[in-house]
This record gives sequence, C-alpha cells and structure tokens, in this order.
Amino acid sequence: CLAVTDNPKSVATTYTLTGSFTAKVIAERGAAPPAEDRVSITLSDRPDLIVQSLTFSPLSPVPGNSITLSGTVKNQGTVSAGPSSTRLRIDINNNGTWDVLPANMSTGALAVNATEIETWSNVWTTTIGTHKFEICADVAGAVAESNENNNCESRIFGVVALPIWKEIPPS
Repeated sequence: CLAVTDNPKSVATTYTLTGSFTAKVIAERGAAPPAEDRVSITLSDRPDLIVQSLTFSPLSPVPGNSITLSGTVKNQGTVSAGPSSTRLRIDINNNGTWDVLPANMSTGALAVNATEIETWSNVWTTTIGTHKFEICADVAGAVAESNENNNCESRIFGVVALPIWKEIPPS
C-alpha cells in the first residue's frame, strides 16, 4: 500500500522498469464494504530526446555580426527515436519574448545515444545587449518519449560595443 489517508484525491507512482504491472485500488468509506478495482499497466522502453552543447559563433560577437547558433540533439532513451524537428528561437533582449523564430531543422532518426548537430547559420545580426537563445528537440511531438519535459536547452550571451581606439601621433 502506497499511502493511507482519510481523504485521498490521487496517488502517483513512478515505475522505473519496463514491463506489465497491475495496480490495485481499494476504497473504504466508513462502515460500507470496501470497493476494489484493478488496472493493468504496461510500460515499454522509449526514446528520450534532449538538447545539449549549445554554441554560438563568433565567440565574442560585436554589434553587426551575423551569428550562427548550434545545438546537439541526443537520444538518451533506451530505444531508437524516429525523425523529428528541432526549433531555435531567440529572445533579443532576454526579456521573455521570442523575437526571432527561424525555420525548424529536420532531425533524422537517432539510435540510442546517437547525436545530430543542428546549425542555423547567419541566423541573426547582433545588436548590443544581453540575449538568449533556446533550442528544443521534437517540437512537433513526433516522437513518444519517456520524458517530454526535457527537450529544451537555453543559453544567454552578450554583445558589447568595440572600444574606440584613437592613435595619438608622437610629439
């Protein structure tokens, strides 16, 4: 028995193994006879797509640079993942708005522990400030995953103005 309470509304259990299980629910209320039901649960192996190793180029962008953004999609699940699509979005002022939404990239099928690098070349011309980009795997939900809540990764970067150097002639 997982829990005994006077007025439970729900009980959650996380199964870490694959296979078939039977959940038995017993409801008791006062002097009435208990009600009982059983539910069969089958858990199977699934892929799990994540994004890691976010990069931007140039490494020290200045205003006016064309920036290239990349991320690695990895299947950390226990079975192969079918093809999916990967999204990039840019928050120009790191204020919670996604201002730049380039086309999604097609990500091929990935074996267990396989990776694929997705790159958006010259996707945005930089401006001074603090910016954020986010890359998300399987944005269309094409792959049924063991964890649907770990598909995105983000990174913050800054763009600063170049110092102005003035050459002073020798006196």
